[in-house]
Amino acid sequence: MPESDRMREQLRREVLPYLRSLGFKGSLPHLRRVHEKGIDLLCFQFNKWGEPKLVLEYGYTGRFEPWSFGYGDMRTTTEKNVVVWDLDLGYRGRLNPMNTNAQNDYPEYWFSYEDRRYFECAKEILDCYPIAEKWFSNMRNSPENQDIGLTGLVAMKERKDRNSSNL
Repeated sequence: MPESDRMREQLRREVLPYLRSLGFKGSLPHLRRVHEKGIDLLCFQFNKWGEPKLVLEYGYTGRFEPWSFGYGDMRTTTEKNVVVWDLDLGYRGRLNPMNTNAQNDYPEYWFSYEDRRYFECAKEILDCYPIAEKWFSNMRNSPENQDIGLTGLVAMKERKDRNSSNL
């Protein structure tokens, strides 16, 4: 069994029950938590070059109507299938244990499960996960993120248009 599969199993045993207790739904790699103000998103991304490392990316979007930004076979994005990758970079970040103030634009951090350190890696993710909760809270309570309406570039354009009309 590949190391990444063993790490996924460890995440299912150690991390997912905790995230589910916080209201997240879905399955690896994508989880979401829908609430009255918006949607909190998580994505576990494994190193594509096979190194025993992963990142935990988080994102936030307001509640929205289904939308599609492409032609032909592009999927329609809904609140039930939106993922971190659908969001503009200003609405997502990567968990970093050094980012105790839960700021945007913080350097990425790779959690390592080298030498079969699956349990230790899962524990490290759980230990610093409160940073993500603080980030979600900051995003939810920021006046500029109220009534986003749609995700990604459309949300930013809507907000810019609203702000321009208020001048």
